[in-house]
Amino acid sequence: MSISANQIRSLLPEISEIKDKELQDNVALIWKEACENGGINQPEIIPKNITNIGYTLVNHTRVVASLCKRVAELIKSLHGIEVNQDYLLAGALLHDVSKLLEMTYNGRDFVKTDFGKKIQHGFYTAYKAYEKRLPLEIQHMLISHTPESRVMPQSIEAVILYNVDQTDTEILNQSLGLPLTPKH
Repeated sequence: MSISANQIRSLLPEISEIKDKELQDNVALIWKEACENGGINQPEIIPKNITNIGYTLVNHTRVVASLCKRVAELIKSLHGIEVNQDYLLAGALLHDVSKLLEMTYNGRDFVKTDFGKKIQHGFYTAYKAYEKRLPLEIQHMLISHTPESRVMPQSIEAVILYNVDQTDTEILNQSLGLPLTPKH
């Protein structure tokens, strides 16, 4: 049994906030394909990562998308700086999709897959965005959202996503008693 795009949309209602219908559909489709490629039927139970087992990938994604939207609104209202909300939301909703292929449950624990050990985090999702012909700006956000890539954000949207994602990650780490992670 595979998950449907409608099930993805119900797990991630923020998808409907993307104004561009084609972009909305592609975000849901990339999630659906990642679930299929990772053999995942219940993405809502997948942890944020191996060290954040207490928190789910879906909830982390929703927090990041919601915070990105709020940051962009403040940047516009207080600084007058325009932010492409559709690109930002798409990037926020897709930024960690590759984690659906990066870990698996071995019957006792979630562990890294060979894919997760060998493919740089963010690459799969950026490739899927390329494959769906999403704008280069979104592809860049997906690669640069993590310090692991060593590609620095080069747009306002990418800077927002990078920092919001890191903020939520560090909050989750702190809540689990994990130390702050040094940035490269």
